[in-house]
Amino acid sequence: LELDLDMEADLGIDTVKQAELIGIIRDTYNIAKSENLSLKDYPTLRHVVKFVMGGGTAQPAAGETAPAETAKPEPAPARANGGSTPAPAPAQASPGPMRDEAAVTREVVAMVTEKTGYPAEMLELDLDMEADLGIDTVKQAELIGIIRDKYDIPKSENLSLKDYPTLRHVIRFVMAGGGSAPAPLPNPLPQAGEGRVRVDVPEDEAPRPQAAAAPAADERFSTWALEAYDRPATAGTPKLDKAAPVLVLAADPEQAKPFVDAVAAAGGEAMAVKTDWPALEKAEAVLRKALKDRPCGGLIDVTALADFAAEAGAQAPAEFDKAYRRGPRSLFLAAKTLAKDLAAPGAFAVVVTKAGGDHGCTPTVEFAPLAGAMTGLAKALAREIPSLTVRAVDFDPSAEPAYMAQQALAETVSSDPRLEVGWQNGVRRALRLARRVSPAEAPRKVTSRSVVLITGGGQGLGAELAKELAKRSKCALVLLGRTPLEKQAASWVRMSAEELAAMKQRMWEDLKKDKTVKATPALLEREFSKVKKACDLHRSIEAMSLLGSKVMYLQADMADGASVAKAVKAALKAHNRVDYVVHAAGLEESKLLADKKVEDFDRVYRAKAHGAFNLLKSIPPVRGQRWAFFSSVVGRFGNVGQADYAAASDFLAKLSASMNSKRRGAGGLYPTPAVTFDLTAFAEIGMATRGSVEAFLKSQGVDFMPPAEGVRLMLDVMLGDADAHEVLVAGALGKLDAEGLIAAAGETAKPAPEPARANGGSTPAPAPAQASPSPMRDEAEVTKEILALVTEKTGYPPEMLELDLDMEADLGIDTVKQAELIGMIRDNYNIAKSENLSLKDYPTLRHVIGFVMAGGSSGAPHPSPLPQAGEGAKAPALPLPSSGEGGVRVEGPKDLGALSDAPLFDTVLSTNGDGTKTGKTFSLESDPWLKDHAISGTPYVAGVMGLELFVETAAKKLGKAPAALADVHFALPIKLLRQRPITVRTVSGDAPEMRIESDFVSPQGIKLGAPRTHFTARVDESAAHGDVAARAQAYVKTLKADKPVVPAKAVYEAYFHGPRFQVLAGILAVGETELVGLYRAPAEPLWDKGGRALMFQPMLIEAAFQTCGYRDLHVRKKMTLPDSIESVRVYDAAKAPKELLVYARWRGPVDGGDGADRSLYDACVLGRDGKVWATLTGYRMIAVS
Repeated sequence: LELDLDMEADLGIDTVKQAELIGIIRDTYNIAKSENLSLKDYPTLRHVVKFVMGGGTAQPAAGETAPAETAKPEPAPARANGGSTPAPAPAQASPGPMRDEAAVTREVVAMVTEKTGYPAEMLELDLDMEADLGIDTVKQAELIGIIRDKYDIPKSENLSLKDYPTLRHVIRFVMAGGGSAPAPLPNPLPQAGEGRVRVDVPEDEAPRPQAAAAPAADERFSTWALEAYDRPATAGTPKLDKAAPVLVLAADPEQAKPFVDAVAAAGGEAMAVKTDWPALEKAEAVLRKALKDRPCGGLIDVTALADFAAEAGAQAPAEFDKAYRRGPRSLFLAAKTLAKDLAAPGAFAVVVTKAGGDHGCTPTVEFAPLAGAMTGLAKALAREIPSLTVRAVDFDPSAEPAYMAQQALAETVSSDPRLEVGWQNGVRRALRLARRVSPAEAPRKVTSRSVVLITGGGQGLGAELAKELAKRSKCALVLLGRTPLEKQAASWVRMSAEELAAMKQRMWEDLKKDKTVKATPALLEREFSKVKKACDLHRSIEAMSLLGSKVMYLQADMADGASVAKAVKAALKAHNRVDYVVHAAGLEESKLLADKKVEDFDRVYRAKAHGAFNLLKSIPPVRGQRWAFFSSVVGRFGNVGQADYAAASDFLAKLSASMNSKRRGAGGLYPTPAVTFDLTAFAEIGMATRGSVEAFLKSQGVDFMPPAEGVRLMLDVMLGDADAHEVLVAGALGKLDAEGLIAAAGETAKPAPEPARANGGSTPAPAPAQASPSPMRDEAEVTKEILALVTEKTGYPPEMLELDLDMEADLGIDTVKQAELIGMIRDNYNIAKSENLSLKDYPTLRHVIGFVMAGGSSGAPHPSPLPQAGEGAKAPALPLPSSGEGGVRVEGPKDLGALSDAPLFDTVLSTNGDGTKTGKTFSLESDPWLKDHAISGTPYVAGVMGLELFVETAAKKLGKAPAALADVHFALPIKLLRQRPITVRTVSGDAPEMRIESDFVSPQGIKLGAPRTHFTARVDESAAHGDVAARAQAYVKTLKADKPVVPAKAVYEAYFHGPRFQVLAGILAVGETELVGLYRAPAEPLWDKGGRALMFQPMLIEAAFQTCGYRDLHVRKKMTLPDSIESVRVYDAAKAPKELLVYARWRGPVDGGDGADRSLYDACVLGRDGKVWATLTGYRMIAVS
């Protein structure tokens, strides 16, 4: 314990232990407590000694703060208006009991661990609870309540959560008995915005986490095989912009030319860039030179097209490594260099491969497995840059370059936004995972004569597999690993704890004598860990030997071909052959794209991918040989921070497929079936058992598999299945399977029902099987009954179910639900089954009704051609009721139309499985209007933009925008904490309910907790708005004022809105219950360039919000913000006039049962001519401090 070693970096003493140490020292030396003490001022033991010598007033660490003899108070946190008004005097409290700060720290940390599920080691005391830990103000308020009860602290009316942003502040609150002023803060804290600033939240408005359904106990864990199926979809040509050129990455620039031409045909500009850069600096120079200082609008990677049919086993090591460097390694460098550009709206990345048109699922097609590395990396990039449109498009070997270029670009705007798709002989293919059926008797057996080689077999899951094989068969085991087999390990494992401690002390003395290294406890732990690993390895080998196996352990670095060849040569000398090869070795180093160095990428990728290649080159084939590769769900689904691991894992999957398509050995004598296991998280072993990783995976709904169960399932596949090349071994995966690839429980591999035709055309149904004459049915009655069935199945109200809407494209009823619907209809109407029936012949409800009317023998003819998929049919305007005042009739709303080409959302994440889902990343760069919707410097996404996202997502689902939303709740504000971008998802499932949610990502890039629900709403156009519109029309007829009685300057002196959100030119009239604002379009547009075509008139609704809020300011002297809306309707999506009137009527206070101060309004935006543009009924505002 040298006095100048850093306690955390060199001694591994974290801040919790440091706090405990300071507490013990205070007690020992009778040093008074100081509120201004900060652990960071005492990083070494020498500083702590000086602290004691100075009686608690020693000088802190150099460069931190001035000497602490007279601690100066820091300014109080800034208020909402940016001022520095001091915090209010706290309520007088009786002196609190003496408390031990270290004990309080432990107790508070334990409370937060219980409240959040985060492990204690993640809860550093100086992390911001909201920005860094994702603990929102509701949970903070609950925590303060629990702490008050526990420590018997009286309530204070002046307490504000923003004064206690970190756990250290909360601990000081406890130590002071709740009666001291809040601790000074380094930066101003934001006030709460459009959301909650209260302690209690009523149940109907609290954020609702979406919990994954638990699987049945007998089906928790199983195996699923990857397969391809036909999946047609509509697509077009993307609209590209030369201002954001596309880069085509290619090993051979000639192969890039058709893709460059295709981009030009779509209105953009593309440049071919030859890959294989030695370092990041070279990649940056090449790419930026090609872009000519312009942002990159997209990447197309065609490096896998070079030598696309190359057999891995036939390649020379240098050739294999070159393919890696110009392929996945270069794509990683390009993505790292261009990450900011690729996060911009509209950016895309497309990886093009030639692995058969179905990503290797056709067993007879030969292809280079490097294609898997490209698709695996693509899936990881999609996770890491959520706003980026990513596609991995595979083609059959005969596909022409121009055709590939056209189809690859078209996939970026496909109606089926799956990441992995293929084109096989002109047919679009997609992937799914079907539950395997185990054979009654395994065709293979492992016997005492079998030789099994396992890389990484000395530890982890590889060792568990080896032990089970030894237990079952007493086979010969050859284990390869990096850990050296120390001769002393046999004596080390028999040492007592005291002897090991003495050994460790001797190592410490040796380190101190070594002048080439700095001896620190952290270095000692690293060195001593080698002893512990050697002991673990010895125990594993000993256990296998005791089970009856002859074990041979060989040290080898899997990334080094010579090292692997040497080990395999020794194994063959001892056993002459290898019957089973299991490649379980690998490295995992999770780091975000921005933090991952190319050396990290090389190290992780080569251990897995090059390791498999080196085995393939070194192990000769023999009859009956079987190979297995340990991959991960990361390779199948992608993951944040694991670009290298995903690329290597999917490479292994394609290597298995490639091996299954060939025979090896002299004259191609031997088939060598191979399988890659996509392994889930395991309990007790592996990286997933780390505290933070485990908490994250469990929050995502991932089941942790017992190692013994995983081993059983893998052996079941290895010994019983020669067909599947990629098998998922898992239980529930929750949100990891975002595209819903896993087939329904119990479903085995079978052809999928086809979705509606890609062209949406009206090809007549094939001739049906002859059926007996059907009974006479009333068509109107059948129509009502079928609409009722669909309503029951989907939750959609009957008025939304227009008969000519495409069930999949417009109503989001996927083929599984369509098949269930047909089954129910057959049962209801006693229609016989027909082998020739195809769902694609009945794409609309009108076709289904025709099917019933014909007794199942044909689809009904339709009176006119069906709309193209996604366009939908025009809905009739819904007439509003006449008002009782003056008989004024309000004109019905116009159809708001289909989704525009420039929506607010950035990308469509899903249109099937778990419903329609869109993604939007809000940032100051992409959405400059956020600067003008900020409180105390923290940008807040305006509630009206949430309404816009709801309507656009519904339009994507239904083919047209709904004119109204109901039951809108602004449950949790969407903030850009520390001005960092935030990505949200707008989700519309089978029912009309919708939600906007986001994940909390820690500064380390780890997703924490369940998704946070920000806003919720429901598509419902049934609410009557005629009364509020008629009242508004009648009121403005009597309005004489042309000039505002309250000018805009006075309005915005009170409000926080900047120029882009200053939508009121003033208030024309204000009374006790009614007022009229003057809307005027802001001079400055929301977007400086690349504006969005908004559908739901957000700025008009914003004017209504602000007008209602002004009444609360003027009459009640309260600042209020949006809370909820019973119903909001837009009557015209066209560009509004520059000036309109905003009528608002206060309906009174609202008691929500939670003590919060709410007011209730109706509002209407209309022209002086009486034309209504938007109405709100039951709009609630909530007072904030």
